[in-house]
Amino acid sequence: MVLSRGPSGPIGKRIDEIEILGLPVEPRNELLARLPLHPGDVVSEESAEAAGRAVREFDEHLNLGFVSVSSSQTRLQIVGPDYDRPLPAQPTQSGRVRVSSDVMQALLKSAPPPVYPALAQQAVIQGVVKLKALIGKDGAVQNLGMLSGHPLLVPAALAAMKLWAYEPLAVNGAPAEVESEIDVNFTLPLR
Repeated sequence: MVLSRGPSGPIGKRIDEIEILGLPVEPRNELLARLPLHPGDVVSEESAEAAGRAVREFDEHLNLGFVSVSSSQTRLQIVGPDYDRPLPAQPTQSGRVRVSSDVMQALLKSAPPPVYPALAQQAVIQGVVKLKALIGKDGAVQNLGMLSGHPLLVPAALAAMKLWAYEPLAVNGAPAEVESEIDVNFTLPLR
């Protein structure tokens, strides 16, 4: 899970909603009772890590992610392994499935943060690099392309995302290649 400050990261944002997908009512309510974050709480690094631990302790097969609602609010989303994720009605011409960045955030297993380029830090450059990604049937990043972002930040975003890994996505019971747009956030630390 990538936890960053700023407009796109969850740190410092208020929890707007907690959404648990793919769990029956009783386990859902039990998980909600165990969570250290609740609607109205402001996310800190500690509370986000505690939420991740609580979800893993409850069931290691659940995926947790934060979905940006606005510049000041975020949604905590927990997705069960058997949840039928929202997919488009038809695959792309290549036979791949196009999936929203919100769904991909919920499927994120491992995301080493990018190394902030020294020149960008010195120039006080921050922002979002938007990438087009092809995720393989095994959840590994196979191909990347840049859609937008500051030129000083793009190489670091590409290098970091090559190391990211996702839970494989199944369509009709078979693993599928996924096309998605992914945001890599660069936010300078507060001084």
